[in-house]
Amino acid sequence: MWLLSADWHDLAGGFAEVRSLEADLRRRFDAELAAAEDRALALATMRRGWWRRLWRRSPRVDSTMRAPGLGIEAEWWQAVRADPSAPRAQAHGDPGVDRFHSVLNGRLAGDFLALRDLLVTGGLDVDTVIVGPTGVWVFEVKYWNAVIHCVGGQWWTERSHYAPGGVLQTQREALDERRAPDRQWMREAEAVRETLRRRLKQPVLDPASVGGGLVFTHPNGSWDIDGTARSGYGPPDFWAAQVAGGPQDPRFDLVERLRVLDVLCARRRQLESAGSAESAVALARALHDAAAARAADFVRRWDAEPDPPG
Repeated sequence: MWLLSADWHDLAGGFAEVRSLEADLRRRFDAELAAAEDRALALATMRRGWWRRLWRRSPRVDSTMRAPGLGIEAEWWQAVRADPSAPRAQAHGDPGVDRFHSVLNGRLAGDFLALRDLLVTGGLDVDTVIVGPTGVWVFEVKYWNAVIHCVGGQWWTERSHYAPGGVLQTQREALDERRAPDRQWMREAEAVRETLRRRLKQPVLDPASVGGGLVFTHPNGSWDIDGTARSGYGPPDFWAAQVAGGPQDPRFDLVERLRVLDVLCARRRQLESAGSAESAVALARALHDAAAARAADFVRRWDAEPDPPG
């Protein structure tokens, strides 16, 4: 799974652009770079004999004799990923989200893309949105060290601890309609569906198919939930299997998934009144120009290199 930054604009356009530009680079430079690298290595081989006679040792074949890579698509993906070292406001549930993502990273391939802490409507953000071959998934993560109950549509938690004197005490906390986790997930999922309905042009994916649910991540947590809960629920391993094993629509390809992320990120920027985002298309062009300059420099250098003394 690739966790992307929500600070980019037009990821779908940038992806299409970087693929086209990498193909252009390979058409222009593949043959020239191969010939220049062959010449560099041949010159190094010729110099070995001369160097050995002069200094009784061989010159080293170093990285400057290897052609620079043209794989700018891989560079583009690295650039649009979220930076885990970037400063961010810490929330109480962060350890739970981190644990969930750790499980997902071990189970989901790189064609699953994700956003974290995505604002979807005023005052409401989604802990994790996953967009992959099996659709769009919205997850509300609860890092609760408690027994979580839902019976007859009523939610509460129970936390036990030992009071002074070794007496076991249990604290019960009722969760009203506003705090009930299934209602919270429903509001988040519906906000995502509404954004897709309003903003995504000619969608391949039906917004009504958005799935997901509650993820209980605390290692000491447990739950007693009956059939009145209005969302799915389970631990990270359960949801990783659901996301990985869901039905796939071949029309929902990587470009379509990026289009979904684009409208969700645009909605977030609107809600936050954020300034203009970085252009993923401009990133692709900058990577192309830098790669083309490196390739041209390498070809010029080794074409101009004189033969070593005989």
